[in-house]
Amino acid sequence: MDSLENAVAQHYGADDLLARIDAGLKSSGVDPARLTLEDLAPVDEFHIGGRKATQHAVSRMSLSASDHLLDVGCGLGGAVRYISAAIGCRATGIDLTPEFIDVARNLTARLGLSAPPEFETASALAMPFEDQTFDAAITFHVAMNIPDRAGLYTEIARVLRPGATFCIYDVIKLGPAISPIRRPGPSRRKPAMSPARRRRENICAKRASRLSKPRTAGISPCNFSVSALPVARVMARRLSAPIC
Repeated sequence: MDSLENAVAQHYGADDLLARIDAGLKSSGVDPARLTLEDLAPVDEFHIGGRKATQHAVSRMSLSASDHLLDVGCGLGGAVRYISAAIGCRATGIDLTPEFIDVARNLTARLGLSAPPEFETASALAMPFEDQTFDAAITFHVAMNIPDRAGLYTEIARVLRPGATFCIYDVIKLGPAISPIRRPGPSRRKPAMSPARRRRENICAKRASRLSKPRTAGISPCNFSVSALPVARVMARRLSAPIC
């Protein structure tokens, strides 16, 4: 693990993460020992749009129960738990942050899923899998933390079987006219959002919802064919400050 990966893992990790989740569940009237997928949905899917975004993306992937899906940068495992339960397929999640993987395993064990996903602490740039292991892969809000995009997509291509489906959902800058994207990261705290900035970001979301041309930077050299999903329209219905 290089210095940047260490910084990312330390930024997102927290020793008391599971205790904080349990406390939040209890304060919402949920018994942490008797969880459902719906109980966890507000806290275990970090990407913009949460469960609704996951459902939208999965609906476009044509997954089947015989597939083996990989979630690159799975966080607490919410997306792969949902996919495993909804599709019935085998699912594996990797994340750079050990605390996320520990919590993902713990929460999954409590749910008692018939085909629970598996989780491993691993780098997306050097995954511990053989070539052509997976039938499909997803990555939600992960590439924004990885400067080596060519290395990321080359490694994902390595572990996917020919003809596999790869779904990317990430924060995207549409052009030079849009102000710089403020991303989460090891050196940045979330800034307060002014009304003016909120208006600008809502305008940006409307532009994103009209996106029709796929963005292929970093993908085409790895021999992926690319199509665009209108995910922003799903986000705009749910979020007060959508996606840009």
